[in-house]
Amino acid sequence: GFRGSHPQGAGAEVPWATDTLDPARGYIQSTPIRLSRNLRGFRLMPAMAQPESVDVERQAVQAFAALHADLAGDYYPLHGLRESGGADFARQHAPGFHGRDHFQIAAGITRFWPDGRGVFLNAEQSLQVWVNEEDHLRIQVVASGLQLDVLWRSIDDIDNILQDRVDFAFHELYGNL
Repeated sequence: GFRGSHPQGAGAEVPWATDTLDPARGYIQSTPIRLSRNLRGFRLMPAMAQPESVDVERQAVQAFAALHADLAGDYYPLHGLRESGGADFARQHAPGFHGRDHFQIAAGITRFWPDGRGVFLNAEQSLQVWVNEEDHLRIQVVASGLQLDVLWRSIDDIDNILQDRVDFAFHELYGNL
């Protein structure tokens, strides 16, 4: 879960009040919360070698097996998706995750595209975990309306489950890397 000055554990208070943001519930259609994690012992994407990205993907897929109940889902590797209609899948679920972004290309993030990359989706598609996009893991939860407290607890639970199975890179001063 969150470390340092962030609230700890499932009983942590949500640090904001949502009742004043959209009291009539007429404006906010959906709300995402996203966090990024990198695995200890692996270089960050611009410096990563192809075998490392495949190893990060392998570890992530093993960790996804621990997601249960409404978090359970499937992992879709991007390698091979083109042959199986994956272009439509990628456009629908992550329009920016295609290996052609000029900023990512300039940073060296898209080398050996699409090896070692993919997305985990739960059945409701309210949880998406992108592997080796800009960070090793980009975790996102989405809910209709304004449900920050539900999303906060959900992403904290997911973070804890994954952290029990892979070693996240953490620095005492800078937090999660």
